[in-house]
Amino acid sequence: MKTKNRAGQEGEKTIRLVELREKNRQEVREGIRRGLPVLIGYFSASIPFGLLAKAGGISLLDTFLFSVLVFAGASQFMALNLLQAGVAAGEIILATFLVNCRHLVMSTVLAARLRENGPEKAGEKAENTREVDRSGKTEPGRLEPGRPEPERPRPERPGPGKLLTFLAAFGVTDETFALAVTGKERLTPLFLLSLEVTAYSGWLAGTITGFLLGAALPAEARAGMGIALYAMFAAILTPELKKSRSALFLAAGAGIFHTLLGRLRLFSSGWNLILAIVLTAVAGSYFYGEKKEE
Repeated sequence: MKTKNRAGQEGEKTIRLVELREKNRQEVREGIRRGLPVLIGYFSASIPFGLLAKAGGISLLDTFLFSVLVFAGASQFMALNLLQAGVAAGEIILATFLVNCRHLVMSTVLAARLRENGPEKAGEKAENTREVDRSGKTEPGRLEPGRPEPERPRPERPGPGKLLTFLAAFGVTDETFALAVTGKERLTPLFLLSLEVTAYSGWLAGTITGFLLGAALPAEARAGMGIALYAMFAAILTPELKKSRSALFLAAGAGIFHTLLGRLRLFSSGWNLILAIVLTAVAGSYFYGEKKEE
């Protein structure tokens, strides 16, 4: 009997393992499928970054590492412009941090969603055992007299562990965050990581492609690529300006304030940008806060 029970337990473990592997494969396939449109968009968006890096005299290795280690579109373009302007590294890091502060909020939301589907949630239902009272009805809390305590089922792991969760935090962007929190009821680290790796590969491939294309362009054309940076930011900002007067006022105010700081020459160009970002963020929280209250 013991041999049969052991054989049955081993068979159940094998079935659960096969089901878990198939579930993980489905998560990976779903993440890749959802990330393909982002891959295409990131590929086209990162080509100008490679072109500008080549025009700015940055090597292929440094350009590649720029995208590998940072992976933040607007911040990379901004940092590239600041590097070419001779701004100190500390000022660039601080400015990048301020631009990317929204990632703190996005990561917090994703961490909460992942925790909801963690192993501790999967084992909550297994905490209570059944009991039999004097009338023969089952109630939670006690064991039936005379029967040994049954083995509590171990909570099923959601596939990847905490390490994948930390890795997934690196790949959080506006687009991957939007796809992760919408259209999927049960968010898992494996799905999120597959989604982000797909988008990440598009950004890296576009960076290298842009750099190689820049090497083939004439020197005059590479020198004129600097306008692409401002054109990209204008394309991002214009739709929001059309929808909101507050956004128009904030953008104009930030530009005027930054220009005045540059004329006064009280600080370096990096600190001028940092102060303009902080002032605009404070003003934006005030204006948009009043709008929500109304």
